[in-house]
Amino acid sequence: MYRKLTLEDFETKQKDILGIIQNPLLTHEQKVTELSRAAENLLTVLDEPEGIEKYMRCEDDERCICNLYEGDAPYRPRYICPDYPVFLKNGSRFLDLPAPKKDIWEVLNSLLILYHNVPSITNYPVFIGNLDELLEPYIEGTSDEEVKKAFIGKTECVEKLMTAILAGGHVLVEDVPGVGKTTLALAFAKAMNVVQNRVQFTPDVLPADITGFTVYNREKDGFFYRPGAVMCNILLADEINRTSPKTQAALLEVMEEAEKANRVFYPRQNREWDEDFLIIRKIYEEELLGKTFEIRCRIMGARGIPGDWRSKREFGGGMLYDWGVHLLDQVCWMFPGVKLKSVFADIRNVINTEVDDYFQIMLKFDNDVTATVELGTYYLADKVQDKWFERHWFVAGDKGTAYVDGFFPEGKIVRTTSLLTNVGGKRTMTAAGPTRSFGPAPEGRIATEPLPEVHTEHRNYFENYVKAYHGEEEFLVQIPEIRRVLKLMDAVRESGRTGKSIDFE
Repeated sequence: MYRKLTLEDFETKQKDILGIIQNPLLTHEQKVTELSRAAENLLTVLDEPEGIEKYMRCEDDERCICNLYEGDAPYRPRYICPDYPVFLKNGSRFLDLPAPKKDIWEVLNSLLILYHNVPSITNYPVFIGNLDELLEPYIEGTSDEEVKKAFIGKTECVEKLMTAILAGGHVLVEDVPGVGKTTLALAFAKAMNVVQNRVQFTPDVLPADITGFTVYNREKDGFFYRPGAVMCNILLADEINRTSPKTQAALLEVMEEAEKANRVFYPRQNREWDEDFLIIRKIYEEELLGKTFEIRCRIMGARGIPGDWRSKREFGGGMLYDWGVHLLDQVCWMFPGVKLKSVFADIRNVINTEVDDYFQIMLKFDNDVTATVELGTYYLADKVQDKWFERHWFVAGDKGTAYVDGFFPEGKIVRTTSLLTNVGGKRTMTAAGPTRSFGPAPEGRIATEPLPEVHTEHRNYFENYVKAYHGEEEFLVQIPEIRRVLKLMDAVRESGRTGKSIDFE
């Protein structure tokens, strides 16, 4: 039933809808979502039809329809739940897919086709249940030779994964799409006869999807817990970086709880072992420049955003989620225990209209240090020879400055042979007349020193994990620090959206 609209209301709504359709900055998927919202706003939802109550309020083990008490939204179904067992039994006439045979690889291929063709606004159907139970009939009798066919050349990966599982650890699997990462996790779950879940992280995945939620049952007059995806033996968290900081924080909370159960979760923040960053940190900690008042970090590129998930908004793309989280983590890790007073961010879409491809973030700390983090993907230059398209650090203190260029760093510490107040510049002519304030220093007043040496390898991350696990040293990557960075990402987004400085701590 539609509302009774006045002519003025109709013209306003018509203008809004035409604005969505004609907006050149919106993708097709974004237009569909916005049009759906507009349709919802035109609709007055009636009371639930007679007889539907029994389907909406049924027992947990029965089939039911449930809006999860989020309200009725007939044009934007949040949860699309295909009947996967029926699909595996009968196939799909619409997709022209016959029922898969007793072959695990054919089954997985059919499920992937269905997954990408379900008519949903979000394009992400939901699977409710245990994946291992669904695929049980198709795994029986699968030989080692069949497994080897699926993982040619991956022997080392399999061995390392088994080592991590036996050690009670966790694994980050990185590779190109379609090489069997999901299948590998499923195979291990089957081999150990344990429950396995998989979560495809997207921006609309909620914390409750991970941890579970409590639902009120009217008939039993009580609240009952519905387990989340994490309630299993093996959880495959696919593309964690694509989801929201709040959902990532929920996963981190689970990691903390695991410690109480004699389990260790260790977030992988590998860029805390970057050589250029550790040089800058050493300069600050040892006060080689006196009292530091400014730190700048800049990454410049000219090729735009890679054409994978980073360029898609629906997949959590954008350079802030790609590189920004590492740069912010490094700056925060440089000042342990120091409060971050405020955040100001300029986030832009220079070339890419869907996700951010430029950002500049200014952080003001309680120790009077201002840190600036900047990244651009459309900086054109011909200065390849001096590491232009790499990362650049600059640090300023009251006893000198330092610069570090490149991922394989080069740079110097720059000092004066006299007090800064007595340097005095040479008389220099400008278009407006002579100046001394910004003229070059007199000869002999500037001295340079080599950068301090640091010895680091990214394998040190894993060595720290092993030693910390056995109680020989502390974990260097702390979960509260990671959670703080995730909250900082929220503040950066808010500042970029509003154009205002955000008070943080």
